[in-house]
Amino acid sequence: MQKVEEISKKGTNAVRNLRSQKLEAGLPFYFSLPNLDADKGYLEYPDGRIHFVQVLISSREFKELRELTVAETQKFRQLLNVYTR
Repeated sequence: MQKVEEISKKGTNAVRNLRSQKLEAGLPFYFSLPNLDADKGYLEYPDGRIHFVQVLISSREFKELRELTVAETQKFRQLLNVYTR
């Protein structure tokens, strides 16, 4: 079982590093969560805003559904254990 935990930890660290790299480069980072439809997710922007979005697969773009409030953003970060840089 320890091997599975090691792989999981490496995967989590890789995603955290990718998030940091994208945000530092001025690009948004996309979060896909298992409790959402496959075409829905969250985009986190370098300025700290988080938007709930729909992926438009045919055009490979995002359609903003709404911006999270400050309270929702804080709750989101706590839930996923991700914080601003």
